[in-house]
Amino acid sequence: MAGDGGAGKPKHHAHIKAADSGTPMKQMIIVGVIVALLGGGGLWWLNRAGEDNKLNTLFASNETRKISTVNGQRGDITLSDGTKLTIGSATKLVIIPKYNELYRGVKVDGTASFDVKASAGIPLEVRAGGAVFLISEGALVVRGYDDEGDVILKLTAGTGEIRAKGIRRQLTAPAAVHVSKDSTLTDADPAAADVATAWVDGKVVFKGLTLKQVLPLFEKNYAMKLTVKDEALLSRPVEMEAQLDSKQKAIAALEQSAHVKFTYDGSTPILKDDPAAAAKGAAKKK
Repeated sequence: MAGDGGAGKPKHHAHIKAADSGTPMKQMIIVGVIVALLGGGGLWWLNRAGEDNKLNTLFASNETRKISTVNGQRGDITLSDGTKLTIGSATKLVIIPKYNELYRGVKVDGTASFDVKASAGIPLEVRAGGAVFLISEGALVVRGYDDEGDVILKLTAGTGEIRAKGIRRQLTAPAAVHVSKDSTLTDADPAAADVATAWVDGKVVFKGLTLKQVLPLFEKNYAMKLTVKDEALLSRPVEMEAQLDSKQKAIAALEQSAHVKFTYDGSTPILKDDPAAAAKGAAKKK
């Protein structure tokens, strides 16, 4: 079949027999199976699909509530159901209109931690990238910047359900999952999840990254755009940890790890090669 609404006549025409013409046993079995499905998981699926459509409409509404932070800024909010959110830097939240009347829904572009309170059987639906997470009560951290693509979700208390690319999985804390750019759902490495959500503990951690990858993350966390004139520096590996409330200590940690020196080119902050730091690092390894 060409699809619903396709051109041309359908190749098959379903014929419905009159009630008194008798029903073959095979058809009776099929009907029985359908009824059984609708009475169980099938009915749940239909209800869930209907709720998804309703939430899609609510998220697209002009009456949504939008909250955002800028680079280097974090904040806290409490929703009408008592759920508390801590919002990471450079993050945008979309909260559905009439939140907690029939539905609870929050979309995250960025990173946020949730302390979810129970609310008369209404689950909270958290959306980020290609992931949807349903939780009635508990705690979680989600990281899903649109410009990064991947989503990390770490459940620290309670139970819930995550859905991505047609897959549903039940989660019980502690648990961490990764959702790729194409919405493929896999278990997340616990250490990688801790690194991705380290901001909740007031610190930034970079592991297994190059300077090229670190610079935009540094800007997000510290509201400071660093550049290099020598592009060869961008391939240098960075392994560092620093507190979010100290830009000076973060720069020092970056200098030490990447063997660079922070300076200014006029009024523009830049990083340049620091051979002395590289020699010092090599001596320590010996």
